[in-house]
Amino acid sequence: MALEHVVRKSQDWRARERAKTFLLLCQPLLSCEVAKVQDLNICTVRDTWQRWLREGMACLHDKPRSGAPSKPDQAAVDRLVQWAREEPLSATELLQRHVEAQGDPIHVETLIRILKANGLVW
Repeated sequence: MALEHVVRKSQDWRARERAKTFLLLCQPLLSCEVAKVQDLNICTVRDTWQRWLREGMACLHDKPRSGAPSKPDQAAVDRLVQWAREEPLSATELLQRHVEAQGDPIHVETLIRILKANGLVW
């Protein structure tokens, strides 16, 4: 069954917990009993079940959260990664070059995080 696969293999702990909740609710257990077994609030169990009825398997994973978009756009990220691969620059020098090329100012730690996410060691 797909839910059992999610419980055993998913890396997302929330998806695993929700799948466990659904599997327990499919047994002859009440919401309050499932809440006790999983140490959850009964309202959480009921809300999770209602989402399952509305969305099915799609409700296992979190929806994208709102928030500010990433400061550097993809073109800026590509440019930064290219510069980092072409020349041995420090993070500060790379950031200065980015700003000189009319890039949006970002924090040096943000730059380092971007480089690491693209497979570069900084």
